Amino acid sequence: MLDDTQQNELSQARALKAGGSVHDSDFECFRNMTCEEPTIIDVGANRDQSIVSFQAIFPQAIVDSFEANPFFLPVLQDVGKWYEEVTIHTYGLGFTEDTLEFYVPVVDGRAYLEEGSTRRDSFEFDWVKERLASYGTTLEFDIFPVEI
Repeated sequence: MLDDTQQNELSQARALKAGGSVHDSDFECFRNMTCEEPTIIDVGANRDQSIVSFQAIFPQAIVDSFEANPFFLPVLQDVGKWYEEVTIHTYGLGFTEDTLEFYVPVVDGRAYLEEGSTRRDSFEFDWVKERLASYGTTLEFDIFPVEI
């Protein structure tokens, strides 16, 4: 069962799909490719935007999407069912098979799911600290295991 946030994300994906458009203007560059049936490896599938965008550009593409963050998986799995050649892999990619801790920053009680990482030290960069500080004052982390 999808929660309200996930229902909203699924609605946005449906609207994007219905419009045949891409979620980010950077994806327009893929329209210059001459291959009509590419195999696309979508690493860090996130909230499904890339799947819908790639399918808008390449309806015959084979897309393998990888996402370890379990918060994104219910919507990804629903969106994956819309397309015959899309496979959702519910784990991250890495050099070795492992279970790692996944860190999601929570600022003033709001989780920033798209900012998650398996590397705690990635939150120590000044530019990351500044971005997270722009969201609010109290930074904490939700930590949970993910398969790699």
